[in-house]
Amino acid sequence: MISILSNSEINENNREQIKNLAITSLIKRKIKISEIEKLGIKNYSKRELEQLIQNTSRRIGLDKNGLRELLKKNNLSFDSLVKRFETDLKWNSMIFQIYKNKISLNTVEIENKINLELENLEDKNDEKKIKMIKKNIVSQEKDKKLKMFSNSHYSNLERTIQIK
Repeated sequence: MISILSNSEINENNREQIKNLAITSLIKRKIKISEIEKLGIKNYSKRELEQLIQNTSRRIGLDKNGLRELLKKNNLSFDSLVKRFETDLKWNSMIFQIYKNKISLNTVEIENKINLELENLEDKNDEKKIKMIKKNIVSQEKDKKLKMFSNSHYSNLERTIQIK
């Protein structure tokens, strides 16, 4: 599935690398599933799931049905891909629940990024565009912090969890 979704062909040069990536991915997924189940995380954004499917499809030049057919043609399950995405979304939801009160953003850094974006804006009076820019930058900064917490949380689990 890795080679299909990354739109790369498996050959002698990359076979071992893709194999190692697949093994690492399976271990990581197993650890995430274990933690999600342990904490009873069930909720995730259905809208984000659809966006992941659409973005994955578009990245390889297909629509959702085309992706489904490509996976089927390669004896892979579309449902397995959806389950992978659901796991990632549940994990993200869990990380947010655990660390939401620990997220602190550097307001000076955010203001600098916003000002830089606004300098490049053609219509400086477009309030809708300005609001969208601010929202996107704050969202990106939150996502960076959550990713940092996610990596840290995962690393701690990796050291302590037993894979069954």
